[in-house]
Amino acid sequence: MKNATRRSLLLLDEVGRGTSTYDGLSIAWAAIEYIVDPGVLYARTIFATHYHELNQMERLNRGVFNCHVEVSENDGSVRFLHKISAGGTSDSYGIEVARLAGLPEDILKRSKSILSELERIGKFKVMGNTEGAPGGGTQLSSAVIPGQESFFNPENVLYQKEDKIRAMIKDLDVSRLTPIEAMNILYELHTMVKGEADGQN
Repeated sequence: MKNATRRSLLLLDEVGRGTSTYDGLSIAWAAIEYIVDPGVLYARTIFATHYHELNQMERLNRGVFNCHVEVSENDGSVRFLHKISAGGTSDSYGIEVARLAGLPEDILKRSKSILSELERIGKFKVMGNTEGAPGGGTQLSSAVIPGQESFFNPENVLYQKEDKIRAMIKDLDVSRLTPIEAMNILYELHTMVKGEADGQN
């Protein structure tokens, strides 16, 4: 932006990311004000952002127009349509993008539960309770931060079946197994793991 003029075309992506939410949002907001001010720059700009708060700049500044990428939602899955439409949006679909990127299902499920709790806390702030602001006094509930019983702790139900498989293998005396016994045990292990995978699907 230092070298831009009124005749420039600026393509800006995710300005303000890589720092705290409030720092980043402040930087992005100030950058837009700088660009749209006729007395400063007033250059044509495409400004991509995930800060939904910036949607209101269309109302506050002449020359700002919101657009969003269309998506199709069906049975909890999201399909990106590669189509741009007018208007802002309050959805990011970040977890769905993470799913497309191949993140493990356990992480995706955990992310959804944390997101729900963070959105709950965010509502306190919107209602005027500053305790709900990030870094304020409102704490995440035990459903999100369960203390010693961490989501990824081996005590968690998701890991109990894996522990059973480990115990079975640990107790085997491999040197004394007959071929048919080994086949039967392998079949049992295979059935347990397949049943778990089918249950998750």
